[in-house]
Amino acid sequence: MGRIADKKALTATYRLQLHKDFPFSSARAILPFLRRLGVSHVYTSPVFSASPGSAHGYDVTDPTTVNSELGGEGERIAFVDALREEGLSWMLDIVPNHMGTGSTNRFWDDVLAHGRGSRYARWFDIDWDPSERWLREKVMLPVLGDELESVLERSEISVVRDRGKLRIKYGTRTFPLSPESLEELEGGVESIAGAATGSRSIDGERSDSFPGGAPRVENLSPTRLRALLDAQHYALASWRRASREINYRRFFDINDLVALRAEDPSVFDDLHAVPLKWIAADDLQALRIDHIDGLADPLAYLRRLNVEVSQRIRERQIAAASQGTDDSNFPNLPIVVEKILSSGEQLRQDWPVHGTTGYEFLNDLAGVFIDADGALTVDAFYRRLLRLRASSPGFEEITIRGKLRVLREGLHADLRWLGRLLAPLAKRSNAYGNPTCAELEEGIALLIACLPVYRTYLDARSNVPHPDDRRVLRRALSLARERANAAPAVLTLLEDVLLGINSFARDSADADLERMAFVQRFQQTSGPAMAKGLEDTALYMYVPLASRNEVGGDPDRELEDAVEVLHRANGERAKHWPLSLVTTNTHDAKRSADVRSRLHVLSELPMEWEAGVREWHRLNRAHRVKINGRFAPDINTEYLLYQSLIGIWPLQTRRAVDELPESSTLDELRDRLGEYMLKAVREAKMRTSWTEPNSEFESALSGFVQALLDPSRSPAFLGSVARMAVRLAKPGLWNALSRTVVHFTVPGTPDLYQGDELWRFALVDPDNRRPVDYAARERLLIAMEAEFDRNTGKPVSLVSEMAREVGDGRLKLHVIRRLMLARRQDPDFWRLAGYEPVRAHGARARHIVAFARRLGDRCAITVAARLTAGLAADPVVCAPVGDACWGDSWLPAPSLSSTEGWTCALSGGSIRPVKRNGGEAISLAQVFRSAPVAVLLSPGTLDAF
Repeated sequence: MGRIADKKALTATYRLQLHKDFPFSSARAILPFLRRLGVSHVYTSPVFSASPGSAHGYDVTDPTTVNSELGGEGERIAFVDALREEGLSWMLDIVPNHMGTGSTNRFWDDVLAHGRGSRYARWFDIDWDPSERWLREKVMLPVLGDELESVLERSEISVVRDRGKLRIKYGTRTFPLSPESLEELEGGVESIAGAATGSRSIDGERSDSFPGGAPRVENLSPTRLRALLDAQHYALASWRRASREINYRRFFDINDLVALRAEDPSVFDDLHAVPLKWIAADDLQALRIDHIDGLADPLAYLRRLNVEVSQRIRERQIAAASQGTDDSNFPNLPIVVEKILSSGEQLRQDWPVHGTTGYEFLNDLAGVFIDADGALTVDAFYRRLLRLRASSPGFEEITIRGKLRVLREGLHADLRWLGRLLAPLAKRSNAYGNPTCAELEEGIALLIACLPVYRTYLDARSNVPHPDDRRVLRRALSLARERANAAPAVLTLLEDVLLGINSFARDSADADLERMAFVQRFQQTSGPAMAKGLEDTALYMYVPLASRNEVGGDPDRELEDAVEVLHRANGERAKHWPLSLVTTNTHDAKRSADVRSRLHVLSELPMEWEAGVREWHRLNRAHRVKINGRFAPDINTEYLLYQSLIGIWPLQTRRAVDELPESSTLDELRDRLGEYMLKAVREAKMRTSWTEPNSEFESALSGFVQALLDPSRSPAFLGSVARMAVRLAKPGLWNALSRTVVHFTVPGTPDLYQGDELWRFALVDPDNRRPVDYAARERLLIAMEAEFDRNTGKPVSLVSEMAREVGDGRLKLHVIRRLMLARRQDPDFWRLAGYEPVRAHGARARHIVAFARRLGDRCAITVAARLTAGLAADPVVCAPVGDACWGDSWLPAPSLSSTEGWTCALSGGSIRPVKRNGGEAISLAQVFRSAPVAVLLSPGTLDAF
């Protein structure tokens, strides 16, 4: 492969989820494998101290210390040293929007103890003056399982000595006491702690303690304990009250994640001090910003972050120069943002970042492997199966209803907060009438529900909204008015406030602070409404082809021009965001990329799919039960279950077509599917939910899953599923292989999720966070390298052999390694090369996606097969390769100064173009001699490759 051009160039990332069972030491152990694979940057989940046992790290409790469960600062240093030794870099995920609450968060604990007077009160987005009088100057803590009075009557709250201090205890949680209360209690002041007849004084030496060793104090009567609670800067309350009354902004509707005020300069400094220190030390080479849409002003935040990062890098470069050493880091450290772009939405050109985390690419690419006509057939069958009428809502309407539901339920407190901010603005003109609080809230909810994007980016820097913001707001207002569910005057008020027109137009540069307070809060609320209403509701309710139901996706999106949509997006990325991450799988994905690739095949076999579902529904009728006159599970849940089971069914590489997996594998499938389906039905909120679980329905669903995966009870069903899985398996793998080749050659930085270098069939978390067998992967990679070294003269035959045994994953691993190493060898080519669509000709033209990356006379052409289920003579066994599949179909060769042939970067095969129609043509039968994917290199493009 030759010398790596720049060890710090961002060419490919590898995402690792760190947690107590996979800490820094585990990550360090696999670095040689990742270097051998061709990764440039190891991209980790957050590493700061988090809630105990956190499986993801996004519930940071201390942004100034490294998580001890990952090994602490010592292991972080060892990890960084190991990265340097392997020539790798570190991309870190940071979380400026929110923190985990709880007693392990000393900053939050200080606020609970000192209230508004805490030095950390400005960190958190708290409404200290809510409409509820009992919450004024307090923080609501919705942690109780019942109303406070009932909890006190049952003596479930006590005072304990924890870590040397007296604290309030409820269940496994403890809460601080105010300094005044502590002084009174420690001093035994009669007014609060006075002893009742027969009670004992507070004694920190008693052995009666709860887990953790904190002694219980029993001398406070319910009345006196209530007085103590009333004296605190927080109010313990039932969890059920949170949706309407909580007075701090959260991450979505999660009470244990409190939002931060990163817009405050001092808060920004505190949150970013350690990452900036690591950048200054060259420990950290790239950043990923979590949930950028949650921030009050994303553009201002990113500008400030860039200033601080640039300053640290300049200081390091100056210090290096003064010592006569060279700092080869990029002058601009790559920064990407987790920004979910809706269909047709563009990342703002004035954001000083290198791009997004790549969900828009994921969805654009998925459409390429779905048959447009077949998808419509599947959708029609789905609607017939569910007995949906022509007037029944489509996905857009289901999303709007989902958003309205979460705004009226889980996010109702945020909606009320917005209503209070809008009320004084309504008084500026008689044109808005005299709307009630309920009317204001309904208008706000409807407008947010109708927004086609996660949020807008209105700010006080300009009197004129960005054209994109104006467009989506006008569209949302039009939809809201059509529904006629809100007072017209309130919608007019919202239009004027958000667009800054009529009563809210301003000629001077002075900011209308009252208006902007509402605008910022509106924008910070619309994102959670979209996430909860679309991602966590609608995507589980409307599931005709579940492979389309992905974060940032639109299951109703037209597919006829999917290839052209991908070409346009790739071209734009090449021009504006050449380092943006492009991904096909993430820790938040609804199902893994390989599951989606398999399910895409259903669009090519819609009639077989319909026949299978109808047969399974008939076979499993006896396993359904009636609850209050309705079957459980319902048809929609059953249909999603079948797709999910087919999606994760193990590859049958050696068994007979209808032979079942081993019993241990079926047991694992049953557990995985049961856990997933429970999450799916709670997210859908149709028969059960997280907040109102329906135990009868959930029990019936669990029993249904148990019965289906039991060979003694469902032999015919399992045999039929096995046959369907075999029919889908090979076309699904070719989809996945083509997806992989496109993924690693398009403009942008390919991001590989942990374990995806081999076939990986997973559902949503926690299923996609199961352990990865890296030892097996490294052994396979080393053996494959040795095999190629032994057969340097005939790599084409090796690739052909791997294609014949595609189920073992070696071909996918080979493709990823070759293309990652190609990127590392010449990062400038992949960053600077333009993008040109290449359109195939001939009978098989629609089965091709191809494009050229070109820099001067250097050129790489990616060619990938699509919609392959009917191409091979026997698609269950054969690869779609050779003359029998591709006939005389061909590609036009780009015009280059050299007339020599092309070399395939994957197989080493040589291809010579022929004259055709006045130009040069490349035969697809030649290109796909060994496998239905290729990356063709012109002479001199990657000489050492």
